[in-house]
Amino acid sequence: MRFFDYILNDVLQGYEEIIIYGAGWFAERIYPLLCKSGLQERIICFAVSELRDTKWFEDIEVKEISGIQCDKETVAVLIAVTSQYIDEIIANTQIAGFKNVIVAADYIRSYKNMIKLYRGLDYKKFTDYIMKKHMYDNPDTGESGLHIKEKVISCQSRCDFNENEIVYITGQLLPRNIKMIAALKKKGYDVVVIIYGSLREGFASEMHQRGISYIRCNDEEEMMYNALQYRPLVYYYQPIWGNCIWLEIVLRYKMHFRPIVLGLYDVLNDGCVIEDTALLSSEKYALENADGVVWRWFSKEYLEKEKGFSYKGKSIQFHDYCGGYIKDNEWKKRVDEKILKLCNVEGFFGYYSQKGDVPDGYETFSSLNDIADVLGNKENCILDIFIGYYCKEDFEKAKQIEEQYSNIRFFWEVEHSQLVNRLQDYDYGCEFYTEGKEIPMNMQIVCGTGKYYGSGNVNSASHRFYDFIDAGIPVVTIMPRKQVDFLDKYGAVVRMSLQRLDIDYLQEHKEEWRQKAVLARQELDIDRHIDKLIQFFKEL
Repeated sequence: MRFFDYILNDVLQGYEEIIIYGAGWFAERIYPLLCKSGLQERIICFAVSELRDTKWFEDIEVKEISGIQCDKETVAVLIAVTSQYIDEIIANTQIAGFKNVIVAADYIRSYKNMIKLYRGLDYKKFTDYIMKKHMYDNPDTGESGLHIKEKVISCQSRCDFNENEIVYITGQLLPRNIKMIAALKKKGYDVVVIIYGSLREGFASEMHQRGISYIRCNDEEEMMYNALQYRPLVYYYQPIWGNCIWLEIVLRYKMHFRPIVLGLYDVLNDGCVIEDTALLSSEKYALENADGVVWRWFSKEYLEKEKGFSYKGKSIQFHDYCGGYIKDNEWKKRVDEKILKLCNVEGFFGYYSQKGDVPDGYETFSSLNDIADVLGNKENCILDIFIGYYCKEDFEKAKQIEEQYSNIRFFWEVEHSQLVNRLQDYDYGCEFYTEGKEIPMNMQIVCGTGKYYGSGNVNSASHRFYDFIDAGIPVVTIMPRKQVDFLDKYGAVVRMSLQRLDIDYLQEHKEEWRQKAVLARQELDIDRHIDKLIQFFKEL
């Protein structure tokens, strides 16, 4: 369990005497935090509702709350119990006459508490907390920390900045980020990369291979501490997947910063059914109040017209594009084989679950059983499936399919740069959909392990399509519609659903389609498009 302990410490510093109400599991976790802050000398006792066998806790006496003699007007009572007992203990504390009650559970590190603790702070208090967190975690910071605090709090002009510097913040490092950062660096920009949230080892390795260094942070405050030390052209911010709560907090102080650009990977308010209203409202606030939005999904007009979003900043549609993973002299020589080689890439094995509650007759992402029924044991084609995340149960299911169908194979956790290289061996990259009536945009469906709106079939974006094109192979699919329409302009998409998959046609025309894909790869290389993004940044 983690706490906003630096904020709790800040609150408790205002009291000369402290009572910890609770002497169990929760108190065991709170007490060391108070010791770290030098507050143990202020603890006059631990308190319980009814004294039984335990009379001492960590060499401090345990007393019944009703019998404690002290100045109840000035002492702080820190309630250190789990949530189910909090209301009862607050009542006991008030009956006993104590005036200053602090609930430790309100400082557990959660996004709900983050909103409650940070919303409404002025800029000085906000930056004060950022610095206190850093100095709390790094007590040896000393004078350098105070210097940085002074630098951060001083409200410098938005005109005072380094026009050659971009601070690129990501809570979920993905190939899209790596390609963008590399392309910006090729244009001569100093890109300060700050990563918080999860970091997959494979993507970190790819960053290293491309000569991109980064600052690794454990949480939002540490990320903010590092970011505030720069005055860049822009702050580019891609939050942890589905969570704009911290960005909502930061955007309330945006007049003190250089322009903040939001680059969502997926858009919750569009294709994802999320019951957490705080996440939805924070994302809406971030989209509406960022200085700029770099759209990956095709959601801007849909949210504006159908859900009433009103954007204060500028927008640009910027696709994932190709990253040039394979150099011209590294292309593998093609062997004209009589067996058609198809591949499919999926992040989570769970997406191949049954189609859930999609009504009969409607379009849907094809389940693994559907795919196997159409392609399994065909003598004129093979299908290789690359999976990112899986569990033991998934592995066993895949093994059964491999035993049942001789032409279907699975490959697990291949690093991204290696994956693109291996995709060269195939004739087509496939994303399988079963066609039917178009799902209404606002209709909720279960697909694989998630719940989605029909709008996801229209506005979402698939990065794997660019991996296929990067490898010089065309994409066989029918959705998401807007992305397919976009790629169709470059001749990189063969529009076929699962039930209309024509193996003979694909075999006969594979070289023709491959030549189109290679040309599309050149046209869609991110280096050819990055200037549009740079110009967008400059206009902010």
